[in-house]
Amino acid sequence: MMRLRDKDYLRTTDGLVFNVLGYDHADDGATCGLKYVDGVKWLDSYQRASEYLRENYPHYVDELIRVPFAYVAEIYRSEDRLPQLRSSQPSGLLQKAVELADLCAETLNLPRKAIGLTDSLLWGEGTEDSDIDLVIYGMANCFTWLQSAEAAFELPEIEPIAPEFIQRPPHLSDAMFAHFCARKWNQGYFRGTRFSVRGVRNWDETPSSLPLIAGSSVERQLTIADNRQSLFFPVVYETTDHVDVVSFQIGYEASLAPGDRVRVRGAQIDERTILIGSRYGSDESIELIPLV
Repeated sequence: MMRLRDKDYLRTTDGLVFNVLGYDHADDGATCGLKYVDGVKWLDSYQRASEYLRENYPHYVDELIRVPFAYVAEIYRSEDRLPQLRSSQPSGLLQKAVELADLCAETLNLPRKAIGLTDSLLWGEGTEDSDIDLVIYGMANCFTWLQSAEAAFELPEIEPIAPEFIQRPPHLSDAMFAHFCARKWNQGYFRGTRFSVRGVRNWDETPSSLPLIAGSSVERQLTIADNRQSLFFPVVYETTDHVDVVSFQIGYEASLAPGDRVRVRGAQIDERTILIGSRYGSDESIELIPLV
């Protein structure tokens, strides 16, 4: 079995590019999302990607989108890209990516090897519209970012992201979305180029597989106890009620802090897990409860 983890990428013998999702993969293939078709970024939903692949490349779809290892032509590992670039004297956006990663490492006192590069700059040079997508490896390093990222935004080279470039989770009011946007210390501009920061678990931190099954709908008020897993995919927030809020919906990463009181609408998977954003859920969300 190939050793792959979240934020790695695969190019297939059909010329498609997929992003690896999570850490739990079959012996003969990797769970993935569709990212590029004929060099064009896939911007539609996971469900529509499944339908497209089923119609045109059915060997990539069973219950989920899964890339059989027999169809993998090239593997791109996020941890390898920045060391490659540092040794090759890149220019343009690639050089800017190296400078951003090194600046973040120096400002937050992170080891350079703790930061990787993913998405289009992982295998190519990008375009004038490309973002710089960084990853931070390991729970401890991600927690350092969550605690100290505001220091990076005090630098003249880095500015907060505009709300229109933040992916909005469904079923949130305008006011709630604006509140989350104000907390987004994992997205910004570096010398005018958009960037994002996501987390990737170390190999010894990979979680148990989470069944993406239909659970009973539940609405609960909970208090956030720990956010150190909130840069990962899926996002995980531990609560004082000993119930983990696990979200596959993009947009909730790095948005909540210990002590926040939240209203959670999701699927009760087991006594310790409420899931947001499975393929079976609807009207699921996480909302802050204002202090009175």
